[in-house]
Amino acid sequence: MFGRYSLYFTAFAVVVCLLSLMGVELGHAILYLTSPTSWVLEIFYDRMSVPAKMGWIYLTTIVFWYGVGRLTDYLVAKQASQETD
Repeated sequence: MFGRYSLYFTAFAVVVCLLSLMGVELGHAILYLTSPTSWVLEIFYDRMSVPAKMGWIYLTTIVFWYGVGRLTDYLVAKQASQETD
């Protein structure tokens, strides 16, 4: 289920979400920089009115980075198989 990169990217997203959830980072700055969902939400909503949607942002951030990791795993495996042929 998890390849090398999908594990790393997902772990990164989980750590960012946990830091934001615990309030360690001031103003959710790291989350807003690493979450494509927050980029889209900022187009339609003010950043300060988003806290009601934070659960959605956490979930989509983790799913997004998992998807990026899966894509990276696929591309690395494809490149490795082409090099062996």
